[in-house]
Amino acid sequence: PGKEATCTETGLTEGKKCSVCGEILVAQEEIPALGHTEETIPGKEATCTETGLTEGKKCSVCGEILVAQEEIPALGHTEETIPGKEATCTETGLTEGKKCSVCGEILVAQEEIPAGHTEETVPGKAATCTETGLTEGKKCSVCGKILVAQEEIPALGHKWNAGKVTKQPTTTAAGVKTYTCTRCGKTRTETIPKLTVEEALGEGASAAAANSAITNMKTDTDPKGSKFAKLKLRTTKQTKNSISLRWAKISKAKKYVIYGNKCGKTNKPKKLITVTGNSKTFKKIKSRKIRKGSYYKFIIVALDRNNKVVSTSKLIHVATKGGKVTNHKSIVIKKKVITRAGNLKKGKTLRLAPSAVKQNSKHIVRKHVVMRYESTNKKIASVSNKGVITAKNRGTCYVYAYAQDGVYKKVKVVVK
Repeated sequence: PGKEATCTETGLTEGKKCSVCGEILVAQEEIPALGHTEETIPGKEATCTETGLTEGKKCSVCGEILVAQEEIPALGHTEETIPGKEATCTETGLTEGKKCSVCGEILVAQEEIPAGHTEETVPGKAATCTETGLTEGKKCSVCGKILVAQEEIPALGHKWNAGKVTKQPTTTAAGVKTYTCTRCGKTRTETIPKLTVEEALGEGASAAAANSAITNMKTDTDPKGSKFAKLKLRTTKQTKNSISLRWAKISKAKKYVIYGNKCGKTNKPKKLITVTGNSKTFKKIKSRKIRKGSYYKFIIVALDRNNKVVSTSKLIHVATKGGKVTNHKSIVIKKKVITRAGNLKKGKTLRLAPSAVKQNSKHIVRKHVVMRYESTNKKIASVSNKGVITAKNRGTCYVYAYAQDGVYKKVKVVVK
């Protein structure tokens, strides 16, 4: 038999021989080796993560590797930045990422950046007395959006204190009361009306008001607001060139202001002196000497430690000696009248009918005012300018009958 040639080995053609003697009848001829039939083994490109192979060769007949394939190392990734996106107040953002520019594999994943406003405080404004305020608010410092709206705070309005009299009213000029706002210090004023004489001389009035009322008096009669019972101003002694006064001390009073002048409606009383005692002798009225046989008028204001009026006396008229005029030394009321006054029934009346006794019966008392009367409690018993007592309610009070020079008689009144 013949033998086929292979890629690497020769072959033989078919021969013939004698099967008996073995003689070669047809000699076999050598068939040359065929040689390999090349076939390309495809290569494989390396990737970012996998190795590759070079192109190889093999025999397509026998499969023998003619050119071995070589491994190509994996290329590794080629980084490419994936741009980030800033978050806004209302939209989410992304962090910067990375991917392979070749295979697209994500190397660094992007992360979400949450959306959200950046709070910034909008300062409030305190309301004042006259201007509105604002509450504290909030806004985004990035986009400016208002997160917490400011609310208006109404103006507070002024908070006035109780006020202080900065100018005392008098009988000739209005006063001023100043109020101060306890919040802002602003002030406002109110006019205090002029005082009547009665108000200026009444308890609680200012020394300035009393002074104005008295020094502007154009009369020889008692000013309204004056009282007799508390001070009981009277003359105790007179000479040709002096007049002595005395009055009752009042517990609340710390000083006494004495006013005086020569009698006559055109002669306004002048402020003479301020004393703390309860008596005073005058030889001059201001710079003028007291003259004999002349009438002088006096009135006293009792003031407390705060310069407020405690009481104002009646206006008395006193004659000096050395002339034809005189003063009273006493007031006389009949005993039976005094007795009846001590036992009056409600609704009953009683005339006092006092008589004034002169110091010198040969001289006259020039009348400036008539006999005057005063009750210490009009709710219990009142007294008319004619000296008639009217019993009002149960209780005890006193009625004074007093002459123009302050000489007086005190009558106890008991209403049953």
